[in-house]
Amino acid sequence: MSRENRKFIGKFIDDLGLQKYNNNKMGLHCYFIFHANFLLKTGGRLGLILPSTTFTTNFTSQILQFLEHKKYRIDYVMEIKTSNNSTFSDDCDYKEFMISLTKGKYQPSSKTKLISISSVLDTKTVEEMITSIKTSQNTANLAIKEISNSKLYKMRKWTGIFTQTIKEIEDLL
Repeated sequence: MSRENRKFIGKFIDDLGLQKYNNNKMGLHCYFIFHANFLLKTGGRLGLILPSTTFTTNFTSQILQFLEHKKYRIDYVMEIKTSNNSTFSDDCDYKEFMISLTKGKYQPSSKTKLISISSVLDTKTVEEMITSIKTSQNTANLAIKEISNSKLYKMRKWTGIFTQTIKEIEDLL
């Protein structure tokens, strides 16, 4: 992004009163999260497909702080991990997470389902996965674990959330 555009967006974010969450190295997807907040009512849901680096970089803490302060409950974080793909988007060369958030519903006891998908998605597979996700039932193609939102917010970087056990994650906090 050009310096001029970054300056314009920075001023816009400042005008919204969000300067403490702004890091001038953020991508446009982060600014979209800030702006989407103004479009949602309490209880509104936001589904995002984001580069996984959104939650593993030096600006991760500002994004998580913003979401926590605005009381977003993190309902789901999903990854695809098949032999030939780790993205939800076509023709994408970097790992992505699919995230579901609910505005204004965060409680310290709220739980996030971390879902790792290890099969190619098709209509039948998706229907089976929805049933498994609702019941937190692991399958051959789906690994589900739960972590409290408060612990996920404390992490500040989500490196390893799908490869570590909940105990290993909690020991890091």
